[in-house]
Amino acid sequence: MATAGKLVNTSTLILVALGVSAIALAVLFTFPEEPAIWEAASWTFVAGLSALLVLVAVAGYVLTTNRAARTWQRFATFLIGLACLAAAAVGSL
Repeated sequence: MATAGKLVNTSTLILVALGVSAIALAVLFTFPEEPAIWEAASWTFVAGLSALLVLVAVAGYVLTTNRAARTWQRFATFLIGLACLAAAAVGSL
């Protein structure tokens, strides 16, 4: 059980999912006239947000159940991921 926390670091994975989503969004704004690039970047953006949704849920579960995992770095990445998901939800309305 002690090694389970060391195998999966959700903070790093949340930051990777945020990076993928940010790069896809930058490509969407850079090449709005290219349909093939638009389609690939939009699906990459959706995949990044989907991964972010799963990772934020897992990080929330880990933070509530594992007392040793409650560090400020994990709280910060959890809140950043949650804020980005909230911004995407509000932006989709």
